[in-house]
Amino acid sequence: MKHLHDMLMPVLLGVLCIASTIAGCPGRCAAQSAATDEELVVTVGMQELGTAEISAIIRNQDVYLSVSDLFDFLHIKNNISPQYDTLSGFITGTADEYLIEKATNTITYNKKTFTMNTQTLVCTPSGFYLRANSWSEVFGLNCVFRFRDLFVTLTTKRDLPVIREMKQQKLRDNINRLKGEEVADTIVRNKAKAFSVNAADWSVMTTRQQNANTTNVSLSLGGQTAGGETNLQLNYTDGNLDLRNQQFMWHYVNNDHPLLRQVTVGKINSMAIASVLYPLAGVQFTNAPTLNRTAFGTYRLTDITTPGWKVELYINHELIDYQQADASGFFAFNVPIIYGNTTVTLRFYGPWGEVRTEQREIMVPFNFLPGGEMEYTLTSGVVLDGQSSRYAMGVVHYGITKRITVGAGTEYLSSIPGGKPIPFAHAAWRLTDNLIFSGEYAYQVRSKASLFWRLPFDLEVEAMYQRYSSDQHAVKFNYLEERKLSLMLPIRKPNFSLFSRLTVDQITMPPAEQQAPTYEKIPMDIPIPLMKYTTAEWVTSGTIGGVNTNLTTFCNFRKDAPLMAYTTLAQTYRVFSNMFLMPRLQYSYDSHQFTNARVEVERNIRQRTYVRLSVERDFIGQQFLTGLTLRYDFNFAKASMSTVLAGRNSSVSVAAGGSLMYDRASNYLMTSNLGSVGRAQLTVLAFLDLNGNGKRDAGEPKLDGLSIQINGGMSVFSKQDTLYRIFNLEPYRKYLIRVNPDGFSSIAWQLKHTAIGVTALPNQFKPVEIPVTVSGEVSGMVRNDQKQGMSRIRVNILDKDCQTVASVLTESDGYFSYLGLRPGAYTLSLDPAQLQRLHMTAQPAEVTVSIKRNPDGDVVDGLLFKIIPILSSNPSK
Repeated sequence: MKHLHDMLMPVLLGVLCIASTIAGCPGRCAAQSAATDEELVVTVGMQELGTAEISAIIRNQDVYLSVSDLFDFLHIKNNISPQYDTLSGFITGTADEYLIEKATNTITYNKKTFTMNTQTLVCTPSGFYLRANSWSEVFGLNCVFRFRDLFVTLTTKRDLPVIREMKQQKLRDNINRLKGEEVADTIVRNKAKAFSVNAADWSVMTTRQQNANTTNVSLSLGGQTAGGETNLQLNYTDGNLDLRNQQFMWHYVNNDHPLLRQVTVGKINSMAIASVLYPLAGVQFTNAPTLNRTAFGTYRLTDITTPGWKVELYINHELIDYQQADASGFFAFNVPIIYGNTTVTLRFYGPWGEVRTEQREIMVPFNFLPGGEMEYTLTSGVVLDGQSSRYAMGVVHYGITKRITVGAGTEYLSSIPGGKPIPFAHAAWRLTDNLIFSGEYAYQVRSKASLFWRLPFDLEVEAMYQRYSSDQHAVKFNYLEERKLSLMLPIRKPNFSLFSRLTVDQITMPPAEQQAPTYEKIPMDIPIPLMKYTTAEWVTSGTIGGVNTNLTTFCNFRKDAPLMAYTTLAQTYRVFSNMFLMPRLQYSYDSHQFTNARVEVERNIRQRTYVRLSVERDFIGQQFLTGLTLRYDFNFAKASMSTVLAGRNSSVSVAAGGSLMYDRASNYLMTSNLGSVGRAQLTVLAFLDLNGNGKRDAGEPKLDGLSIQINGGMSVFSKQDTLYRIFNLEPYRKYLIRVNPDGFSSIAWQLKHTAIGVTALPNQFKPVEIPVTVSGEVSGMVRNDQKQGMSRIRVNILDKDCQTVASVLTESDGYFSYLGLRPGAYTLSLDPAQLQRLHMTAQPAEVTVSIKRNPDGDVVDGLLFKIIPILSSNPSK
C-alpha cells in the first residue's frame, strides 16, 4: 500500500497543476460561488416610498443588492442586455446616464468611471449585484444593512424622479382637496322617497297706513315626491290667493344619466324669444347637468339692488360667490364662463331679514359645450295670462369644437297673432381666451350679435346690436334697433379699490305717428324721422380709505327733447365698531339743483338687536321723510318693526319670518331665522356593523368618537343623538367626507372606507351611515430549533376560500400579529417561497383559527411556528 501511495501522489499533483493551468486566473467580475455566497430576498425600506423585497447576495457579513431590483423600486430606468453583460439607463433624466459593463468590470456614471473588483461587484447569470456600502460612492444612495432582520435602510439627498413625482402628487391632491375634486373610497347612493315634507319657511308682514291696511302672509313647504325635489309656496295678500302669485315646482335630477338629467314640473323658467309676461306652468326636460363644468374665463355681471343688501350668486344651483351691495345698491360679480347652458340665480338678503330670489337665464356668452357634446331642452306649458296661452319650445346645442358651439330650435306661443312657430338659430365662437362673439337669429322677429373682449389691465368691452323686424308681434314693445356698449375696468391698489363701468344704450323706435293705435297708412312720400333714445350711465364704486363710496351719473338724450342728467353720491362710514353712517346726495344737471338728500344711521345695540334711523329731504316735493326700524333676531325667527313719517302721512309695518326643518330619522326639529326650503343638510353617524353586511340593522348601536371633515357647510356634533349634522350645503353638489376613527374606544373597531362621497339633496337631512367593522386579531411567535425568535419571516393568512387576506412579517424577536379579520375561519402558514429560499421547513405547516363575532373583537393569540433546516428534518441514514 505504501508503494502504491508513493506512485499515485506525483500523478495527482500533476493533474492538479494541469487543471489549474487550463482554468487560468479568476476574472475581475466575480461569479457567484455556491460555497461562499447565499442568494436570498431582503427587505429595503425608504421613508418616502415604504418597503419592498429585492434580491440580494450574502457574502460573509456583506450584502450585495440587485441593481435591477433596487432601480425598479426607485422607478429608475434600467435596461439589461440580452447577454446579461451590460446594464444601462438614466436616473434623473436622459442626460444623467449610467452604464455597467461586465467585460471591463466598470460602472460609468456622472462623467466618472468606477473600476470595481470582486469585493464590490458580483456578476451572475441573472444580473449585477453591488455591495451595499458602494451605492453611496457611485450613485449617492446610502444603504445600511441590518443582518439580524435582513433589512436595508435607504436614504438619499438626491431629488429622485419618484420622490419628485410624489411631492407633485401631494400638491395635486391638495389642489383637488381645495377644489373639491378628491376621489372617494365609496359613494353613498341616493334613496328615493315616495312623499315627505321636511322644510318650511314662513313670513308675516302687515302695514298700517291712514287710508289702507295691507297684510301679506307667505308659507313655503319643501320636501320630496317620487324622488324629486318638491317646493310649494303660498302667498296670501289681503284675502286674495291669486294663482299667478303661487309657486309650485317638482324637480328631478340625475346627473349620472346622459340622456335625461333634469325634469321640472310646475312654474318653470324659459329662455323665450317672445314676450312671456306672466308665469309659465308646464314641464321641462333636459340632459344638461346641474353640476358646473370646467371654467375657461370670467364674465363681469353688474347690477343694482337695495343698498346694503347681501347678494349671493348661484350658477346651476351652486353657490359661487357673494357680495354686499354698496351704499347705492351697486354690486359686481366675476361670473365663471363654463361649458353648457348657465342658469344664473341671484339671492338677495336684506339687513332686516328680507329674502328675495331672482333667476336669470343668460344666453350670451355662456352657451358653450365641449367638442362633440350635445344638449337639448324641451319646454311646454300654459301661460297664466287669463287666456291660457299655450307655449312650447325645443332647442338643441352642439359643440363643434371646444371653441365653437351652435344651436337651433323652434318656439311657439298661441297668443301671437297668426300663431306661427318661430324657428331660431344661434352660435357662439370663442376666438381667443379673452374674445367671445355670439349671434342669434329668430325668423321674422329679430337678429342679435354680441361681443365680449377682455383687454390688458382687466379692461372689459361688451358690445351688443339687436334689430327687430318692423312687422313682428312676438316681442311686446316697438323697438326697431338697440345698440349697447359697456366698458368695465377694476382698479386695485394697496390703499383703495375701485370698479368703474360706463354703459351707453341707444334704442331706435318708429315715429310717434306710427305708434298711434290706428291702421291708417302713412303716405310713403312724406319722410318721417325715427325716434332715438340714448342713455348713458357711469358707475364708479369702491373703497377709499375704508369708506365705501359710489358715484353714479345718468344721462338721457333724445332729439328735440331736453337733456335729463343727474349724479348720485352715496357713502358708508364705519363710525364705531358697531355703527354705520350712510349719507346720500343727488344733484340734477337739467334743473341745476340738489333734488334729494338722505342720511341713515345703523347700529347694533346688542348681539341680536339692530336699529336704523333715516332722514330724507325731497327738495322737489319740499318735504321731509323720517324712518325708524327695529329688528331682533330670535333663534327661530327674525322680527322687525318700522315706521315712516312723510309730511302728514305715516305708516307702520311689522314683520316676522323664520323656518323649520325636520329630520325624521333622528326625530330632530330645527328652527332657524333663515330660509330652509331648497337647502340641503346631512347627518353623519357611525354604527357598529356586527353582522358585517355594510348596512345598519336593528340592534346595531351608534358609536361615539368619530371625527369628520367635509369640503363645505357647517358641521355640528350632537352628543345626545351621537351624530354629526351638516348644514348650509348646496343641493345636488357632490361633497367628500373624510372620517377619522382615532377617537374610538376600541382598536378592534375599524373603518373600511375613510373618504366617502355623497350628493347633497334639497329639503332633507340626507343620512350618511358609516359601518364600523369589528375586527379580530391573531398573534404568535416564529422560532428556530434553538427557541430563538426569527425576524422578517412572512406569515400568510388565508380565508376559507384559500384567498390571501393578509400577509405580515415577524418582528425582531419573532413576534407577529394582525388586526383586521372579520368573523370566520382562517388558516395561517409561513410563506413557502421564503422557506424554500432559506432551505427550511415549518412545524406545524399551517394553523387553523376561528374568529368569533364579538362587539369588542375576538383575539386568538399564543400561536407558535417552529422552523428548522431541511437537512435536520431529513437526516441521512
